[in-house]
Amino acid sequence: MHLWSQCGQRIVVTGNRLEHLRAHPVEMNLLREAVGRLNLPTTENFYKVTLDFGRIIGQTMCVAVSANSAQFFAKRHGRQHPTRVVIGVTKPDCQLFTIVLKKGRLGDWMFITGYVGGDTPREPHDPTIQTVEEFIDCLRFWTDHALIHDPELMSDSYVSTWQTELEKIAA
Repeated sequence: MHLWSQCGQRIVVTGNRLEHLRAHPVEMNLLREAVGRLNLPTTENFYKVTLDFGRIIGQTMCVAVSANSAQFFAKRHGRQHPTRVVIGVTKPDCQLFTIVLKKGRLGDWMFITGYVGGDTPREPHDPTIQTVEEFIDCLRFWTDHALIHDPELMSDSYVSTWQTELEKIAA
């Protein structure tokens, strides 16, 4: 599938990325509108931006939590590793949409992800984390934040910790 930016650049959304979107309840019309607002850089190979639509466009799944609260995890559909989740919280309305793109080999922009909500760092288990400092920043963020558990988008939740989950991945 192809989308077009405001500046006329083509964004390629592969079947794999469409599967990835199953973990983000994003309507295609909203994704098209977000991409249509983009003026993409000509000298960069990676682009991440949060757009303010100025109106409620959906509900965000990411919320702040107490670092001392019980830690639950669940696997989002289409994902290999679990995410920290919080249970029994209502998704807050949101007017922000974040989109991530990278340049493909042929010069087209490749869609990586898009979701209702503000910018978040990678999850601590993301293999594209480049440095120890980035890993620490990601872990700090996801210790203080979680996604709201949605059984339509995730497996059943279970009690765990980031340390335990990362150890399972490393084993």
